[in-house]
Amino acid sequence: MAERMKGYNILVDPEKCASCLVCQMRCSLLYFGEFNPSKAFIEVQWPDQGVPNAVRFTEGCNYCGVCARNCAYGALTITGRRKVS
Repeated sequence: MAERMKGYNILVDPEKCASCLVCQMRCSLLYFGEFNPSKAFIEVQWPDQGVPNAVRFTEGCNYCGVCARNCAYGALTITGRRKVS
């Protein structure tokens, strides 16, 4: 049986994240037609009291890569295609 491809592997480097939310804005624009970070399939946790940023993908994420292609800080990098059997 052939393997199906599904989205991209996305490497997250939270130390490079500037919490600009561009990734969330682009995701919500693509899938919901509006700039609304709360609807995005990627979540950025802002740094708090010395704790660095945290970036995670929600269950609804299909790893399309729109977040990584629009990250100006290099916090999100596409490293290849995801393989799903």
